[in-house]
Amino acid sequence: MRHLVIDQWNQRRSPLHSCSARAKLASLLIYLLAIAISNPLTPWAGSAYFLLWALGLWLSRLPFIGVLRRIALVLPFSLTFAALTWAMGDSARAVQLVVKSSLSVGGVLLVIGSTTLPDLLRAAESFGVPRFLALTIQSVYRYLFVLTDQAVTMRWAAASRSHDGAARRQLLHAAAGTITVLFAAAHERATAIQRSMQSRGFSGQLPALRADTWRMKDTALFGVNLIVAAGVLLWLR
Repeated sequence: MRHLVIDQWNQRRSPLHSCSARAKLASLLIYLLAIAISNPLTPWAGSAYFLLWALGLWLSRLPFIGVLRRIALVLPFSLTFAALTWAMGDSARAVQLVVKSSLSVGGVLLVIGSTTLPDLLRAAESFGVPRFLALTIQSVYRYLFVLTDQAVTMRWAAASRSHDGAARRQLLHAAAGTITVLFAAAHERATAIQRSMQSRGFSGQLPALRADTWRMKDTALFGVNLIVAAGVLLWLR
């Protein structure tokens, strides 16, 4: 997991990290729903949601620049749809599309950057998400780590054998074969990991490192999100 920054973020310590995964997931759902139905999203409403997000970022102690860089990754998609909307003559909706998508992605990053995936999926299961779906998401997510780690290992091996530009160009011609080897090696390693987990009594759910106890600060987190969302929606009416 050393190759994914977000999984390094959720191993940190902060007031938001120590909150219950259920409280964070419930707060995120309220936050996203409020942004979605805030129509039109006035500057006052957008500022309220931004301040709520900024408070969460401060509590999470995540790097501000790092979070902004990852929000910027979705801007090409939202800007494309915003440009189409603008071309159709609805400039106000185009601006709202960019602002809403940025605020929504920022909220999601706060939650996944302060909560491990097993805790999030366990919280989702407690809200009624089928266990089979949660286990599938968890398995795919872990396989991506295996695939990424194998790809980085192969990249290092290739770089150690290519000391000049000509050697690197030769490696590019063998890209298709490299991809085949990558997936085969990743599948073999994933199978070995599965057998290792089964031999240790894996029952379809990763063990929790700590109990997900709902405390007073979780109530405060959920309450603040609920009050801000309700206040903004009532003001827009």
